[in-house]
Amino acid sequence: MPVRAPRTPDPVPTPRIADPDPSSEFCRALYDYQSTDMSCLSFRQHDVIHVLNKVETGWWDGILGDARGWFPSNYVTIISAEEAAAQQS
Repeated sequence: MPVRAPRTPDPVPTPRIADPDPSSEFCRALYDYQSTDMSCLSFRQHDVIHVLNKVETGWWDGILGDARGWFPSNYVTIISAEEAAAQQS
């Protein structure tokens, strides 16, 4: 049976610029996510995203490469900074 990506949480939070949390947190994408909103981050399965902020609605703010945006937290799993560094090298 094929694995389906989970349903994304609603609604997308209002974009805001905030200082990143001093403690680095990373996650790995479990599924592809293609955003249709300019404030959101698109990614592919296995991409490593630097998490900046988390909102209780299920949307997280993060950086992937040169892009920053909101993404659904139920599409990712938290990984250690060491694992993130190993995957990005």
